[in-house]
Amino acid sequence: SNNYRFMRRPYELDANDLRDIAPQLCSLVKGYHIWAEDTTHYREFLDFVSKFSSVLKLFLAFNTELIFGPLDFLLDSPVAMIEFQNIRRTVLDVPLDLRKSWFYDRLYGDEPPDNPNILSENLNIFFIDRDQIFTTSCEQVMNA
Repeated sequence: SNNYRFMRRPYELDANDLRDIAPQLCSLVKGYHIWAEDTTHYREFLDFVSKFSSVLKLFLAFNTELIFGPLDFLLDSPVAMIEFQNIRRTVLDVPLDLRKSWFYDRLYGDEPPDNPNILSENLNIFFIDRDQIFTTSCEQVMNA
């Protein structure tokens, strides 16, 4: 019986490779999250996130939009967020349209809003006086 030894060849990733594989690997992590969330293995998943948080942070550095895609569980889980406390900058780097879409998807789920104008791009802009936040907010809403 021959003992075959497999040697690992080192593989160097460049930025393009990382951009290409990050979404797929993050989707696998999301699948693990979905599975673990409904089982008794959620603690193991959180340990996995903790162990590989540097890799997930690297993925986010190359593609910030992943936070509203396959890595959105990081925003939903207070325990997972412990490893990602500095994620606020990443969230703010994502285009506003994507953040808004993610927010409304979470808010309404599969049920559309009662007011279809709420998702419109042509919403009125309210100007609020910081010294009178409550009063000016109410006035703006009443006049809308």
